[in-house]
Amino acid sequence: MKATPTAQRERAEILDVLRGLALLGIFLTHVVGFSGWENLAAQDRLAWGTELDSTLQYLRDFLIRGKFYSLFSLLFGFGFAIQLESARRSGDSFGKRFRRRQLGLLALGLLHSLFWHGDILLKYALLGLLLVPTTGWATRNLFRFALVCLVARGLWGFVPWLAAASMASIASDTLSPGGNGLDVGESVRQAQLGFHADDLGTALATNLSFLKIKWQYVLYEGKLISILGFFALGAALGRWRVHERTLEMRPVLWRVLWIGGTFGLAGSGVLALSWQTVPVFPPSGLRVAEGLLMSVAIPAQTLAMVAAITLAWDGGARRGLAWLASPGRMALSVYLTQTMVGIGFFYGVGLGWRESFSLAQCFGFALAVFVLQAAAARCWLNYFAFGPVEWLWRCATYGRWLPLSCSRPVDTGPTVAKEAVHQAHWRVAE
Repeated sequence: MKATPTAQRERAEILDVLRGLALLGIFLTHVVGFSGWENLAAQDRLAWGTELDSTLQYLRDFLIRGKFYSLFSLLFGFGFAIQLESARRSGDSFGKRFRRRQLGLLALGLLHSLFWHGDILLKYALLGLLLVPTTGWATRNLFRFALVCLVARGLWGFVPWLAAASMASIASDTLSPGGNGLDVGESVRQAQLGFHADDLGTALATNLSFLKIKWQYVLYEGKLISILGFFALGAALGRWRVHERTLEMRPVLWRVLWIGGTFGLAGSGVLALSWQTVPVFPPSGLRVAEGLLMSVAIPAQTLAMVAAITLAWDGGARRGLAWLASPGRMALSVYLTQTMVGIGFFYGVGLGWRESFSLAQCFGFALAVFVLQAAAARCWLNYFAFGPVEWLWRCATYGRWLPLSCSRPVDTGPTVAKEAVHQAHWRVAE
């Protein structure tokens, strides 16, 4: 059978809503990097900001830090499970197509990384390939694998602590040993001056130096392990078809909300205080304790957030949440556009607003941009079936040009109905 892109019907819209919410949280995280606030010295942040900034800094760590990346990773796992089921129903070769899909994502990630050191696509492309061997696993084994990954992430802090001397070469020049856990080294503050340059070559060279630092920090933190764990957890939940059984699973969702919310919020409250006071480097026992707490608090709070949104969606709040679905349906285009906006407004090659925003202004800017993105996505999807980048990605995955307009039929062959239903599951995965 010749595979085609997904029909408009049979979408699990709650996944789009959650994906839209994740995009908002990720932009709130990234905007402090685009604006330069993240790499300011602690005293400069205090000098620029107000008392509101101190409160927002705590709330950012309490409610945002780590949670929306985890949600996005969880949804990637959902997508993997949905695509696998779709391929099995139609008899298609899943592994070959998924690898081709990931290679397309890898190319996008490599290109995006040249411009934005905070890219997540490259990590998703590489780690997503590790899910292919799990296609024959029982669902319970996927859960066990996810648990092993999350526990390993919690224990990872022992690695740099026990090998502090060798880790010094990674972190000593980029992270401050001073009293503030969020402070960075002088070399980073000096390096970021390249983002003020009004020529693209200097900006790209500076970004590549930050990309190296970012990957060193990712390894230092063990973040790749947690991403893989959330991939596996999402894949297991997707196999359970949780997104299609939300009404049936309301009692379970309520338990997840209360138990996960209690442990997640309590743990995140402690972590938010710790992140403000415990130095990132050198490795210490307190950093190990942070990692252990994160391995419980962040998954718990992320799952509680999913449960809360799902319960609200089924409980009469669809009108208030539906605006998130449109950016969620074209998440890749929205995510890449956020980078274009960040560079265009804050870098020297654009408007040059870098290091001129307080944290409150950063968040206000991110919220305003995302609302505009949501409106633009809704208008776009009135005329087109996919976001522009999603369409190109699908064309590369299927190896042929596909229809983009909503008005064009999916196919004209005798298998159109079967393929439309089959590809509806693929579309949900996006």
